[in-house]
Amino acid sequence: MTDLPRGPGAEPTVEVGGLVRVQREQSEAGPDADFLDLESDARYIQTWQPLVLPGLLQTEDYARALLGANPAAVRPERIDQLVKVRMERKNVLVKSEPTRFWAIIWEPALRCPVGGTNVQRAQLDYLVEAAQRPNVTLQVVPLDVGAVAGACGAFVMFGFTDSPNPGAVFLETLTSSHYLEQEAELDGYGLVFDYLRSSALNPAQSIDMITAIATET
Repeated sequence: MTDLPRGPGAEPTVEVGGLVRVQREQSEAGPDADFLDLESDARYIQTWQPLVLPGLLQTEDYARALLGANPAAVRPERIDQLVKVRMERKNVLVKSEPTRFWAIIWEPALRCPVGGTNVQRAQLDYLVEAAQRPNVTLQVVPLDVGAVAGACGAFVMFGFTDSPNPGAVFLETLTSSHYLEQEAELDGYGLVFDYLRSSALNPAQSIDMITAIATET
């Protein structure tokens, strides 16, 4: 992440892929404009999500329940707007030249009953449906792999060419977001993603697990 000079009172900035981007403070779990631009421009997106399901694969009810789970983080009057933005983001997966999306999810994210039983079951069914798209790959890391999954927090990698190497990595906390673009940083996250991918069930086995969990729910 490259910090650029700034004057008194200016927001911190980062340079990602040759573009100056503002590293804004996040508010109320909403993505900033830079994230939306990266997501829209990316040829492929790869993400690791150990605790919640990826935003691009969430149903409206799941997203609403997730955003409303902690009123201290998101004001109730903002939820409708944030859900609307999250649903609109999913267009990148169905546009004429859709983004290639690869998500690796830890099993606990599938089992957490966000919104209750009916919402959870509908969400799991939607994952299975979304995974049938040729541009979507979904893998699950089962609990029995041990500490591999829990050792790394969530991240999103964006690629803007056909190269397998990411052009930017996005990290998010409750109050801020960070964009990484140094080669060593990108290589490190690429290696972590490859290791998680090798530890995960293959796509067919992953769909079987999701279907089984939905049936149990």
